[in-house]
Order: sequence, then structure tokens, then C-alpha cells
Amino acid sequence: MAFLGKKELELLLPAWISEYKPERINNVAYELCLGNEVYLTDSSSGKKEKLDDKNSASFILLPK
Repeated sequence: MAFLGKKELELLLPAWISEYKPERINNVAYELCLGNEVYLTDSSSGKKEKLDDKNSASFILLPK
């Protein structure tokens, strides 16, 4: 299995990540962040939720 190095990530990631920031490359990985809204696909209402100190949630991003 091949891995991309820092230089390769710096070349490729700007095309893949809309708000790419090179300082987020750390230990040859890109640190992603999330905003303050989340859409839960298993929610019966289907509405987006705002996350704050009172309403925080944890979730797992599963690979396809």
C-alpha cells in the first residue's frame, strides 16, 4: 500500500477540500474540522441541528 507524503498532500488537497489550509497537514495527515451544524440521516424529522454547549453530539463517519 502506498501513502502520500506531505508534498503530495500539498499538491492534491487544494482540489479536493474547499477550504484547504496547509497548516492543517500534521504528521502526513490532514486534520478535518466540522462546522456547528449536523444533518443526522437517521433523524425522524430530517432537520438540521445546531451544535453548541447545550446540544452536543458525537457521531462516527463510516467509510462507504
